[in-house]
Amino acid sequence: MMTTDVIFAPIIPELLVRLTPARHNCRSALAGRDRIGQSVRVSGEASQRIVTAILRRGNRILLCHRCRDREWFPNVWSLPGGHVEAGESEEAALVRELQEELGFEVAGPLGRPFRRITDPSTDVEMIVWVVDYDGPVVNRAPHEHDEIRWASSSETASLNLAHPDYTEMFAEVLRPETA
Repeated sequence: MMTTDVIFAPIIPELLVRLTPARHNCRSALAGRDRIGQSVRVSGEASQRIVTAILRRGNRILLCHRCRDREWFPNVWSLPGGHVEAGESEEAALVRELQEELGFEVAGPLGRPFRRITDPSTDVEMIVWVVDYDGPVVNRAPHEHDEIRWASSSETASLNLAHPDYTEMFAEVLRPETA
C-alpha cells in the first residue's frame, strides 16, 4: 500500500483570496499553526476526492446540516463542499461547490489545503481548506442541507458531526493566535 506525506504550510500573504463580484474580507488561512512543517501519513490513493472549506468568521465556523434523506452521511453537521468532478482541479471544485451551496464565489489561488484526510474504508480523500469570510451566505442547496449556522468550537462539541476529525480541526482552526 502506498503512503503519502502531507506537509502543513505556514500562512503565505501572497495567497490571499478575493470574492467576486462583491468584495468581502475573505482570505485563505493556511492555518496549520501547530503542524507547520509536520507530516501526516495517509495511506493509498483514494478513488473519490471531496473538497470542503472551514469558513471562519472570527471565532465561529459555518456548518451545514445534511438532510435526513441524504444517501451519504444523513442527519449530521458537515462542512460545505462536495465531489471533485472528472478533469476538475481541487481548487476549481471548491470554488464551484461554494457557489452552488452558499451563493458566493471564491477566486483563487486558495493555496495549500489545511488538511487532507484519506479514509481507506470508504476510498475517499477529503481535502480541507480554511477560508476567512465575513460576507453573506445563503443556503442555495436546501435539498442537501436543511440548515446552515455559524458555530463556536464549544457549540460544535454537542453536535452530531459527519467526521470524527472535525472536532480537533475546529478547535485548531479557532484556537487564538499566540504571540
